[in-house]
Amino acid sequence: MIVDTSIIVALAAREASCVWIHRAFEAHPHERLRMSWVNIAEAGMVLERATGGASVELEGALRALGVEALEVDFQILGAAIGARSRFPLNFGDCFAYAHASLRREPLMTLDEDFLSSDLQTVVHPKRWPVAERVSARKPARRKLPR
Repeated sequence: MIVDTSIIVALAAREASCVWIHRAFEAHPHERLRMSWVNIAEAGMVLERATGGASVELEGALRALGVEALEVDFQILGAAIGARSRFPLNFGDCFAYAHASLRREPLMTLDEDFLSSDLQTVVHPKRWPVAERVSARKPARRKLPR
């Protein structure tokens, strides 16, 4: 699963959305979390501006989650450039989109701009209410014969 900048920033800054994020992670226990180096840098810049001490929070959040950092190559670059012309995505979002699109992996985000993209699976609070998904995974109780 590709993780967008908004997820890491929310976790590192301990925002209210952390509850939803942790439930979404629990609902995807076998998904390996991946993030573009571009998005990691973007998260660091956002946290630095907000808190003045980005590196400790950012590194801690990434290590705790076991996030795999993804390199940018010419294929990713091309997909990111194409995304910018087709969807209302910012610079960093285009790289998250490119990795999710080319790897055919779900994208977890808090950013509503991704909801208008053509990604097959966007894990977002408006599209993917975790409580319903988690409860839907539990087996139904069987009625015992009398």
